[in-house]
Amino acid sequence: MNKQAKYWETSYLAGKWDYLFSPDELGHHLILLGYIVYVCRARRVLDVGCGAGRLLELLLPYRLDKYVGLDISAEAIEQSRRLADQHSNIELHIADMDIFSPAEAFDVVVFNECIYCSVDPLGALEKAAGWLTPHGALLLSICREVYRGDLEKYWQLTSPSFTTRQANTVSNRLGLTWDVRMLCRNKA
Repeated sequence: MNKQAKYWETSYLAGKWDYLFSPDELGHHLILLGYIVYVCRARRVLDVGCGAGRLLELLLPYRLDKYVGLDISAEAIEQSRRLADQHSNIELHIADMDIFSPAEAFDVVVFNECIYCSVDPLGALEKAAGWLTPHGALLLSICREVYRGDLEKYWQLTSPSFTTRQANTVSNRLGLTWDVRMLCRNKA
């Protein structure tokens, strides 16, 4: 197990990420849900860095054709299984986002607070764009207080390859702010 995987494994075992299911985290999750269900009308979703399954839990009532979640933490995937066990349309994988490569295409690929964990974030987006159906979209949720970089510069770096179709910013009562975007690949 590499250093990054060990960190996430230990964190999930200690319950460090349980707060992601709290109402304070709901804003950015609901924006992602809205993009998936109402804007993209997605039937096939790949959730990169799915963690313990918060987005999966919100998506269950919408009966997707396929949900694939992946996370580097075996414990996070184990926690997600409590939601997935009774659903044949759900697959969960213990995998590193920089190595994973699905065998099928998706309407949406979600990077919810995880793109900054990639060794090459822009490369990860380029790779994920290849996993999309022809009209598919990448969804990103980035917490400003976690990213700590120049977020506008980051979005500008994506612009040669991607167009921002939707963009929202949401803050919670604790003072955390997320940028949530839907990116579509620019036509060559």
